[in-house]
Amino acid sequence: MHGSISRAALAALALWVPASSAGVLYESDFSAYEGAGLAPGAVGGTLDSNRWTVIGLSDGDSAPGATLLSGDHARGLSAGGVGTGGLYGFLIPGTAGGRAPGVQATGSDMTPGALLLTLDNTLGAALHAITVSFDLLVRNDGARSTRLSVDLGVGGLWEPLLGFVTPPAASTDGWLGAGLSGSAENLALEPGAPLALRWRLEDAGGSGGRDEVAFDRIRVLGVAAGPVAVPEAQTAQLLAAGLVLLALGSGWRRFRALRIVNAGASGG
Repeated sequence: MHGSISRAALAALALWVPASSAGVLYESDFSAYEGAGLAPGAVGGTLDSNRWTVIGLSDGDSAPGATLLSGDHARGLSAGGVGTGGLYGFLIPGTAGGRAPGVQATGSDMTPGALLLTLDNTLGAALHAITVSFDLLVRNDGARSTRLSVDLGVGGLWEPLLGFVTPPAASTDGWLGAGLSGSAENLALEPGAPLALRWRLEDAGGSGGRDEVAFDRIRVLGVAAGPVAVPEAQTAQLLAAGLVLLALGSGWRRFRALRIVNAGASGG
């Protein structure tokens, strides 16, 4: 069965945790981001380099707290269809802020590469679980497929949360989107302890150009105690069937070719 999903149905699929045990560690719709690079505090349309690190660009990996306002790290705003590798602010109708940070990979940029978000447990209690949700946006204009894996880093170990592979055949559909979420449990993350989320990109087959990949509405929750009530199995099934769509904007289209890898994984 293939058809549009109502907003009520999408809301039913959304991550849910008891309000008394959960808190937001990070949340952004990137509405002020302009592809201007990285700098402490996210000033002037940049990403906050105290939290974000970019690995795998030919101009070099960024360092925590660095100011990088040119070259691969600051390709500016674009509606898509670019050929130069680097970090962009993509103008995508239907996104929360009308734009989203993303990358154009090339032979020398982001193959492989990663965007790393570094956080601390600022919630004042030991955390039992971490959940992350975000909107994935892909402009599938390249004949190469891209694999993206999302991992949680705690105590020097990386826990896979979810992954996906973009379609192998190029299309002219423009930007495609889907909402994704994953969680890890049994963490015992003490107050003040560091954690990280990593979005890893690599080639997954094909030849020629590569797809543009962007992210929006990233939200990271910490849960102090008890189970996390996340309908991951339902979400993964619907994603695999191509039924989860375009959340709330006219600019997104159905992403039927999304292939889920290890969705909803959890562990210690």
